[in-house]
Amino acid sequence: MGKVLGTSDWGIKATFSFDALSVSAMLNAANGAYWASKPNKGDFTLGETALYASYGADFGTISALFVAKDTFKNIAIGAGYKNTFGSITMFADAAFNYVDKKADAYKNDTRSNLAVDADVKYAQDALSAEAYVKWTALDIENIKKDTMDIMLQAKVGYNVSGGTVYVKFVDKDVLDFLKKSNLDTLELGFDGYMGAMSYNIAAKVSSTYAGKINFSVPFWV
Repeated sequence: MGKVLGTSDWGIKATFSFDALSVSAMLNAANGAYWASKPNKGDFTLGETALYASYGADFGTISALFVAKDTFKNIAIGAGYKNTFGSITMFADAAFNYVDKKADAYKNDTRSNLAVDADVKYAQDALSAEAYVKWTALDIENIKKDTMDIMLQAKVGYNVSGGTVYVKFVDKDVLDFLKKSNLDTLELGFDGYMGAMSYNIAAKVSSTYAGKINFSVPFWV
């Protein structure tokens, strides 16, 4: 569910597990301040409060997430499902994000939004594949093409001696791609290893907002 509802990188977290049930409560910092703070001549504020619960059984794992930011002026509620069927693993999430239009922190973007995503992974012998799609309605009061984003990511890999050869496609705005044929990212690469060292090298083609095509050869060790 982290792809549709992100949380802060650090804070105070407590997790309780009861057999198949797991519950977590998080108090996270926000905007460089502590979870609870009161600046000079300012109002008392709360950072980020998050509650997460999951339950796993034979039918899969279901989860729920509640996140409140900026003294509960930004509230998000989400639910998810994950399961494995033989060589296929899948998950699906949905989240609603409410933004208080009167909050100063969101005066530049006061739109509540809705996000739904799904991911399917396949692994069998040397072949692996993954497809991920995320649909976001940026303004649920006015859902149309101009207020929607559809992100698509697909990757196919094949294990060989010393690593994995893969091809990867990423498009952050599928509607724009279908309309203008603007390619976001197409990458052909190799994830390799030599003893304790891993590395990646790829040939990458991507487009800019100005419509220009970039070619690069990223490499990391």
